[in-house]
Amino acid sequence: MKRAAQAGIGLIELLVAMAIGLFVLGAVLTAYRSSANSGRMTAALASMTEEAQLALQLMSRDVQMAGLVNVKQVDDVNGQLAFKQTAFNPIKGCDNALADATVGFANATCHANATNGKGDQGPAIEVNLELDPFTSALTGANLPIDCTGTSIPAADPQSASHRYFVRTVDGIPSLYCGSDRGNPEPLIENVSALGLRYGEASNWNRADRSTQHPVRYVTAADVTNWSQVVAVRICVLMRSASPVLTDEDDLGYTDCSGLAQTPSDKRLYRAFFSTAAVRRKVAN
Repeated sequence: MKRAAQAGIGLIELLVAMAIGLFVLGAVLTAYRSSANSGRMTAALASMTEEAQLALQLMSRDVQMAGLVNVKQVDDVNGQLAFKQTAFNPIKGCDNALADATVGFANATCHANATNGKGDQGPAIEVNLELDPFTSALTGANLPIDCTGTSIPAADPQSASHRYFVRTVDGIPSLYCGSDRGNPEPLIENVSALGLRYGEASNWNRADRSTQHPVRYVTAADVTNWSQVVAVRICVLMRSASPVLTDEDDLGYTDCSGLAQTPSDKRLYRAFFSTAAVRRKVAN
């Protein structure tokens, strides 16, 4: 009896099956790579957002407390504990870098260039404020410390001058804070740049609320009278700690000045904003 011929897989069928398999495998790998890259971008953005919020919180707190002196006495008008107002202008700013981030507030000046040769870049802001047990961390001797970790001697008031700026060390830009008592210290890494605009009022008067609102936001060079500055708009431009973008991703971002930029380092960049009011300029 003659045996029936067995059917097999021909060369054409095999090639078609291999092509389909390769197509499916390619689609799976593409989806995996896209998912992995999306995960890296999400993690990087979350870290950048957290660090930006901390940077804005630190700077905004100092701006809000600028020029206020906390006194342990009763306000004659309201019968409550109150803040005493200092007479000087507690905020200064530079569009360029600071010439020296360690001199006293009254002697602080702006550098002629955007950078000062020490890795510091502008813009920068200087804030004079009181530090006491209610507004600062304390040493073991219950003395307040400034942003550099230097203790403030017992005095009335225990004031400090904080200067915020960006300094790049070993290729890593960071938000630094210097003071008139200690060398600048890094606070937050991967702060690529700052953006600062000063809200200037017109004919500010403590007794008249209508004069206490900013009528314009300008750069430091365009401030006509620092005593009229009632708010500061702060921007921190953050970058991811490592490259996370590919050639297929949208590499562009908008900087603190609202200008479109395209980085060459494949890092993720985002600008974060906050506005802080100078409390001593607002009527109680």
